[in-house]
Order: sequence, then structure tokens, then C-alpha cells
Amino acid sequence: LLDAALSGKREPHEIFQRAFDGLVGQKVRVELDCPQNNQSEKIVTVEGRVFSVGFDFVVLRSLRNREMIVPFEHVLTIAHSERFAESHEEHGLHDIDPCFRRRLTFNFGETVASSPELIQIFFRIRLKIYLLLLSGKKVFVQIDGEKMKGKIVDVHTESFSLCLPKKVREIPIRNICFIQVIEKEKGLR
Repeated sequence: LLDAALSGKREPHEIFQRAFDGLVGQKVRVELDCPQNNQSEKIVTVEGRVFSVGFDFVVLRSLRNREMIVPFEHVLTIAHSERFAESHEEHGLHDIDPCFRRRLTFNFGETVASSPELIQIFFRIRLKIYLLLLSGKKVFVQIDGEKMKGKIVDVHTESFSLCLPKKVREIPIRNICFIQVIEKEKGLR
């Protein structure tokens, strides 16, 4: 195990986890390898502040506070556009309630398993689990050459169901270029 730990070999998801961990709170521009319809150019660029880093994806927040979920497998380059990082709230368990601290200590598995936030802190959430949190929300999805807007209605191990205006479409998770969560603007119905 020590040889494996010291080998310097890293899985692609580990490389992106470390890169994005160092950029949490900073504004970044990410180039993605996403095929486009009728275009030879397949590079798509997305921008936002690094909000959260999962096991195999990153969540960016745009200026309008919209979430954009980007799987690591499509990331080509990451560029941060700010010279200095702004302070951000760090996820931590420093100032937690003593009762919660006791529950976490003595019932760790049950406590962590019941909270997506704690799963993220201790183990990092995988994209397919994060999609469960988006169930019932309207999203904009870009997959291989297509852009769709709909509501996530069901999440499976390898795919999720997107309710479009006239049909429900099954989308393989591995085909996702990015997902943007559509928030309703205040004052609109």
C-alpha cells in the first residue's frame, strides 16, 4: 500500500479534485470537450465560481447564483480569472452543536448516510447521487450535440429521466457535458 501511495500515479478524477479544491471560491473558466451539432469545433466554455467539488464533478455558480454541474470526464482546461482568491465559507465541523457532535461520533454511519452535505464532506458525492438532489428541478442539459430543457423526474444508476414538453427522455449520465439548474426568478410565476 505504501508503494501505491508513493507512486505519484493519480486517477483523472483525483487530479481534477485537487485542482478544483484549490480553486474553491474563485472564478474559473473551464473548457469542455463536448461535440456540437453541425460544428467541427467541439470545445464549449463555461464560467463560474467553484462552489463544490464532488467525486467526479464540480459545481460552479454563475453571477446569477445559478448552479452548473460539470463532469470531470469532459474537462480539457481550467483557468482561474482572478489574481487573488476571495474568502469563502469553508465546509467544516469546527463549531457544531455538542449533541450533533456526539451523534456524529457514536453513530457515524447512520448520521453521515442521512445527510448529503456530510457525505460530501467525508467521502465526496458522485454525480449520480448529486442528481438525486436535483430530482424535480428544472434544468438545462447539454449532451452530445444536443441542448434540452426539462425537469429531472427519475435518477437511475447509469442514467436519468428528463421530462421534456412532449415526452420523457432517458439520458445516460456519461453523455452529460454539463447541467445548469434553472432557478425561477423572484416575482415571476
